Amino acid sequence: MRQSLKLTTSAFKDGGPIPKLYTCDGQSLIVPLSWSGAPKGTAWFAVTAIDVSASITHWYLIDIPPTTTGIKPGTSYSMPGKRVTSWFAPCPQGSDTYEFTVYAMPSSYQPLQTHGVYLEDEDGLAAHALGIGQLIGYYSD
Repeated sequence: MRQSLKLTTSAFKDGGPIPKLYTCDGQSLIVPLSWSGAPKGTAWFAVTAIDVSASITHWYLIDIPPTTTGIKPGTSYSMPGKRVTSWFAPCPQGSDTYEFTVYAMPSSYQPLQTHGVYLEDEDGLAAHALGIGQLIGYYSD
């Protein structure tokens, strides 16, 4: 049975508006995230940020060490894990919904690669995750 992780941000309430500071209309800062409740056997975490309105990936991190409990706000610091895609701040034409997800992954699942480059594979993450936490934000230009 998959466990739920608690995923939060100090930037906005789940289901609420994403402040301008974290968007292309502001400073494009990375949204700070914190998580807890990692299930036993978690070998690494993955974090994604998806614009569900436009089906665009805004962030995709994998292989985050299992001792990590969050991501700091900001624009440039040494983030844990591997970046498949760098932070791409929300920048809709109109209003879009953004889904932030953290996945607790077992050592048995290895991220997909081709020619040494990691690929986006949300379906693989979701199918193999020991636990998942999500939060939603929206932004309107």
